[in-house]
Amino acid sequence: MTIPLLRPTTFFLAVTQVVASFQVFDMVYALTGGGPQHRTEVIASLIYNEAFGASRLGRASAVAVILFLLLVVITAIQQRWFSKRITYDMS
Repeated sequence: MTIPLLRPTTFFLAVTQVVASFQVFDMVYALTGGGPQHRTEVIASLIYNEAFGASRLGRASAVAVILFLLLVVITAIQQRWFSKRITYDMS
């Protein structure tokens, strides 16, 4: 087993873990609720607080779109990093 054969699996795991790390909300909200002076606030809790706490739906939507674009850029960088052609030579 060599690293080139693990490239698709590594790419999939890297992308899903980056997306999952930006979706952390429930643990932070349940444990600290944002913490003192919002020190433990993450992007997902910022979107939640802007939308439902402060009733600023437009700002929450803008932050969500920025988060989406950031994830697209990170995924494109990972795609380029793992884009080496893979051949499965069975001979």
